[in-house]
Amino acid sequence: MKSFGVAVLAVTSESQEEANSAATKWELQYKVYGDPHHKLAKYLKERGLLDVVVTPRERYLSGMAQPAGLTTTSEGEIIHSFVITPGLSNLYGATGRPNPKEVFQLIKAKLGGSTVKVRKPSKYGLFKFEL
Repeated sequence: MKSFGVAVLAVTSESQEEANSAATKWELQYKVYGDPHHKLAKYLKERGLLDVVVTPRERYLSGMAQPAGLTTTSEGEIIHSFVITPGLSNLYGATGRPNPKEVFQLIKAKLGGSTVKVRKPSKYGLFKFEL
């Protein structure tokens, strides 16, 4: 990803200590930030960039942010985004997440000037990209 000028980071509803532990355990090659108060989610929503869904969960101090993603250019142009809204059709957030390889192909195509069509999600919330 770095060779394409793309930086990857992750944000979790857990503490920074728990985020660091998970990153080490899973041998992640990118930075993981702990954000138990959802400051980033609030920032993105205030700027109209992404409306991350936060659901109440006892284990989390201020609830659990549902999976979401945002890819922008260095100039701030949105290339790709998604937000998971839990419901029966996606097993309350457990399914329906974009495939990382497909998202990376989408990002490469868009950065290369290609037109990309996104077909509507199925009833399970699965996205398919046509390059």
